[in-house]
Amino acid sequence: MKYIDKHNKILSTDKLFWNKEKKFWNNYGKIYFNLEESDPYKEMLLEIKKIITGDNIVRKKWLDAGCGPGTMIDLILKNRNDIESIIGIDFDGVMLDHAINRMKKKSIVSFEKVDLAKTLSYDENMFDAIVANLVLSYIIVFNDEHVGINALREVLKEMYRILNKDGVLIWTTPTEKVNFNYVFIRSIKNMINPSKLHLLLDGPKILHYAKQIEKKGKIGIYHFIEREKLHNLMLEIGFRGVEIKKVFAGQAYLIKGKK
Repeated sequence: MKYIDKHNKILSTDKLFWNKEKKFWNNYGKIYFNLEESDPYKEMLLEIKKIITGDNIVRKKWLDAGCGPGTMIDLILKNRNDIESIIGIDFDGVMLDHAINRMKKKSIVSFEKVDLAKTLSYDENMFDAIVANLVLSYIIVFNDEHVGINALREVLKEMYRILNKDGVLIWTTPTEKVNFNYVFIRSIKNMINPSKLHLLLDGPKILHYAKQIEKKGKIGIYHFIEREKLHNLMLEIGFRGVEIKKVFAGQAYLIKGKK
């Protein structure tokens, strides 16, 4: 048995915790797509777009790990003309439904329900590029064995394994001292837009979920680590040319590394 929090109160075998966790992400998934309309999120996507468009290497096969509502896939399709296929994977059915509906006319895009907390079924050196937006640090236990920072390490090892040589991983994670209030404050003008009144209702709900994520990070259930430790972890796994910068109103790191 392993504890998944810093206070050694929650066991990895706690069924009540896992039921709550599943319900949490399922409910969050129902409104998460509204976050895309906020300025901090749009600015984060712009920084990711710069990496995608600034890469001159031909990258035919892409994986969106934790694809959510399909935002990253949409961004890739709009900014690359060398793509043969994109696979979007997620474990949340609500998120996948949003993504499938969004991409139903894109023949080169496919989706699979996949648990990132398990060894992936994909072959080594399969993908030219992987994106993972605000998801990898939320893997609590990997293969029912690794917890804490070790869970994140194993997930990143999987990303490295399935990348081609010279393949690139682009991912984001909340900072070690994340405070999602700053994202909310920066998003207020989006919420009071008369043409988007739905944001006025869903904005506070999104903040409510974000603060729960923040709390879980502080007690070690999720893994939000310092920039230097992130950099060293990427190098330890084998990534090179690692670059890290703050995005999302300064509350997330954007990390790029090549195999």
